Amino acid sequence: MFVQSVNFIRAHATGNGNGGTAHGDSFHNDRHSGLKADYILDNPPFTVSDWGGERLRDDKRWEHGVPLVGNANFAWVQRFLHHLAPSGMAGFALANGTTSSLLAATPAPRPRKTTANPSRRRCSS
Repeated sequence: MFVQSVNFIRAHATGNGNGGTAHGDSFHNDRHSGLKADYILDNPPFTVSDWGGERLRDDKRWEHGVPLVGNANFAWVQRFLHHLAPSGMAGFALANGTTSSLLAATPAPRPRKTTANPSRRRCSS
């Protein structure tokens, strides 16, 4: 995704005051639980089935419905929305067909997600 991602990581290795970079599990150990970011740019792992969703059924990040245990795509989208500031913007890559599979597998959360705050949350595929 980033042509110069190694350079970007090196330039921001100190974390710009937010704790630095580290390997970890952002679903089960959210090191920035109170963070509301102006910009989010991410390329999460696609269609991960063993992401441990069964341990997060009551997570506060699931404002738009509980994600499927067998696929982390909807959980990633909600994680980004949870950490987004009110006027923030997010850009992220997901696998082909993610939006259609989210619609088919979780029909109730999708309408709430796109209409909760139309000025802030726009979906495009």
